[in-house]
Amino acid sequence: MLRSRIHVAALAGGAVLAVGLPAAAQEAPGRPGRIAYSEVTADRSSAAIATVAPQGGAPTTLTSGAFDTDPTWSPDATQIAFTRVDLDPAGPGATAELWVTAADGTGTRQLAVDGAAPDWSPDGRTLAYATTAGGIGVLDMASGRAQVFVEEGAAYVDPAWSPDGTTLALVRLHEREVTAGLVLFRRRAGEPGLLIPTPGLSPADVDWAPDGDQLAFSGLPEGTDAEADIHLIGADGAGLRRVTGDGVGSASQPRWSPDGLRLAYVASPPGRDDGLDVFVAELGSGESRTVGGAPTDDVDPTWSPDATELVYTAFDDIFDEGGASDLMAVDAGGGAPRPVTTSGHASGGDFSPGVTRRTAGPTRVETAVEIGALRPETASAVVLARADLYADALAGAPLAGQLDAPVLLTPGDRLHPSVAAEIGRLGAGTAYLLGGEGALSARMEADLAELGVAEVVRLDGANRYDTARQVAARLDSDEAFVVQGAAADPARGWPDAVAVSGVAAFTGRPILLTEADRLPAETLQALREGGIGTVRVVGGTAAVSQAVRDAIAAEGLAVSSIAGPTRYETSVKVATFGIGEGMDPARTWLATGRDWPDALAAGPGASADGGVLLLADGAALDRSPAAARFLQDQAAAIETVRLVGGTAALTPLLVTQVEFQVRSAPG
Repeated sequence: MLRSRIHVAALAGGAVLAVGLPAAAQEAPGRPGRIAYSEVTADRSSAAIATVAPQGGAPTTLTSGAFDTDPTWSPDATQIAFTRVDLDPAGPGATAELWVTAADGTGTRQLAVDGAAPDWSPDGRTLAYATTAGGIGVLDMASGRAQVFVEEGAAYVDPAWSPDGTTLALVRLHEREVTAGLVLFRRRAGEPGLLIPTPGLSPADVDWAPDGDQLAFSGLPEGTDAEADIHLIGADGAGLRRVTGDGVGSASQPRWSPDGLRLAYVASPPGRDDGLDVFVAELGSGESRTVGGAPTDDVDPTWSPDATELVYTAFDDIFDEGGASDLMAVDAGGGAPRPVTTSGHASGGDFSPGVTRRTAGPTRVETAVEIGALRPETASAVVLARADLYADALAGAPLAGQLDAPVLLTPGDRLHPSVAAEIGRLGAGTAYLLGGEGALSARMEADLAELGVAEVVRLDGANRYDTARQVAARLDSDEAFVVQGAAADPARGWPDAVAVSGVAAFTGRPILLTEADRLPAETLQALREGGIGTVRVVGGTAAVSQAVRDAIAAEGLAVSSIAGPTRYETSVKVATFGIGEGMDPARTWLATGRDWPDALAAGPGASADGGVLLLADGAALDRSPAAARFLQDQAAAIETVRLVGGTAALTPLLVTQVEFQVRSAPG
């Protein structure tokens, strides 16, 4: 396995802990973006953490006076964790401490007296690290408390968080075993769990695929003279296969591209056994190509967030203590490398995160909880809706907006434990239940009472239209949105309602439901009794027919339309309307338009954030061109794009396309 010349060696149960090669690059930059790296002084006596723009230019030095390496950005790009190494030969030997600094260099502080190779959890709440004693530390950033897990006779290195933040991949070294092992540490279980067999291979340099289904690692064959190759294996231990082919040697440092389509790695190129280059493997075709450049030794590849660019460290000679090194950038598709730094003392770059921030849980229920958890303050009330049926839930967003409450989803028969925990965290004293006992059972009220929720308000209309009427009666607005609220096709009946949920929550205007070709009596009653003077129909005539619009107009109401030829075009028009109402595209929220739960919970979240909600085809952004155009048109204003839902709902490919759309926009 490749070893950096900046390292700490510490024997721990037979293990050698290498410090200086950064943990798997988890993030990469969007506009404006910075690259964090380690800058060594000319006399090699100290090293600082610095940042530089991807296109080069003047660096910003963040730390000084020590030997700092392994910079790793937090997911929100506000902090950089790093390793501080003590190389004092007069001391007890090399030591490693875990530190963090703000992105502007303020607030630099120690996190752990023994720690290296930091890796942030995707939500930024936790930092994993290795200890020189062979343990794995898991630090809660809010409380500052850390748990360190150790095993007698074994050591754990190379911690890497899964994309959903539930699991750490670790390399396990044991004093009685020749080969290392690959272990998945289940965060919720609280102890190392599943051992992933890698028959005949000793793994190192673990990196997760962006969708969390596979891991890449450098595997050294046991009992042979063969050199290490890059391998892939499923998170369930199945499908072990080799990526690197014959001709390259000593392959290490696999780094998945953010779209999951390619893998960068370091290896000795054919005919150059004493050198190292950066390669990119196309996982679809299996072809690999060199993107680094001889005669330098090229290591530490890190990807841009849109997967179009690689930055790596180029050493004149990686084994020459006095040799020069700088960061280089290259187009991932090929081309000539260009310098990012020119000092001759830079190494170990890590791209800052881009504009995207993912909020997700393992299920729709936990995703809604995670959205609620974005608000650090308490909430006096919550709105509860059934997780598997949208009938009563569609009208809840404006009520949540008025109450400054989250919409939480739960199974119909009981209060989900994660929801109960979130209600307890918020300290909510009132719960609004959308639907009768057929939607949310009577047991729900008992569960809430056990939590100490003093008041339960059930909005239980005779049908979905009547439930929406009851919600509207609690809102004070002379305007309303009317949307299709039922359809035989499960892909219809909800898209326009969830598209407008953020605006409805922000403006306090009720969402009233209709059938495509008939205005229900309950909706008509709501229009007559609610003091409504203006109706905006969301969706085209296929969703809400002209006959329904005429029936509304016949009541003497002003009727207008917010609609496009597709749900995504309609969503863009709704978002544009929301901007006109004072919502800020700087904080754009994005949810899949293929299913309703994530968008339903996201609407009130976007409203509370003051941002706009946008629907897109979760498989790929180019499948919803309207959403792509919106992002490009608003690129100058966009600061973050909040992705609501896991990688099954919003794929890594979509994420990189969002990053590219914003980053490449003119101006």
